[in-house]
Amino acid sequence: MKLLKSKRGITELVMKWVVRLIMVVVVLFALNFILQNAYKQKLDYGCLRADVLTYRLMYGKNLMMYTDDVTGRVYTGIIDLEEFRKKNLLDDAMGGGITTIAIEALLKYKDESGEDKTESLYFNKDFYETVKSSTTRRNQHLFFVKVKDGDRFYDGILDITVFDFSR
Repeated sequence: MKLLKSKRGITELVMKWVVRLIMVVVVLFALNFILQNAYKQKLDYGCLRADVLTYRLMYGKNLMMYTDDVTGRVYTGIIDLEEFRKKNLLDDAMGGGITTIAIEALLKYKDESGEDKTESLYFNKDFYETVKSSTTRRNQHLFFVKVKDGDRFYDGILDITVFDFSR
């Protein structure tokens, strides 16, 4: 207490608190800088639209997946060949009026005789033919599926290629 009564004692105490205050401010700014940079990320959503369209086509109800008539259950991974062959399938999935997206759904399987079969669907086929040799903005997904043709099931591969030039 005696030290606080002198000028020298008060000056030392003020200087200690000024240094402590400056250090606290520096630590707070450093912590703020670290936290802000830790949460900043570059979000790349370039393929997001194409992925959404692919998975909507693949897993969408009443599109190409086999649906049990009795229970109404959709069996993902089992392609109903009758539904796949419908010409307006992709139009139903996509809606109309989209001109910057092209989709090809290619289904490859072997039938009971061992013969290779290929079925294909297109959305915006003219645009697809124009851009199919391009490697930019191409998003391709391969799915191993079962193909249901009447009462028979075959192993197959569904190759969905999406070109999205809307960005």
